[in-house]
Amino acid sequence: MDASQLKRIPIFKDVPDEELRVVTTFATSEEFPEGKVILREGDYANHLFAIEEGTAKVTRGGEEIGQLGPGDIFGEVGML
Repeated sequence: MDASQLKRIPIFKDVPDEELRVVTTFATSEEFPEGKVILREGDYANHLFAIEEGTAKVTRGGEEIGQLGPGDIFGEVGML
């Protein structure tokens, strides 16, 4: 992954390239098939996910409460 990919994600768009180069050493790009569960409510997490394309369904207690799309992030609390 390179800095230009991260710049397409709103949270990173104003970060200077030299700082993003540090972030890219920890960043990976992964594709998930439709219907794949990425995180489950209550699971341990230590990743920040950013959606480049496609959508992700957000559920709570098994009920859909929202949709995420390109530019949205999730899992940030797990990094803290």
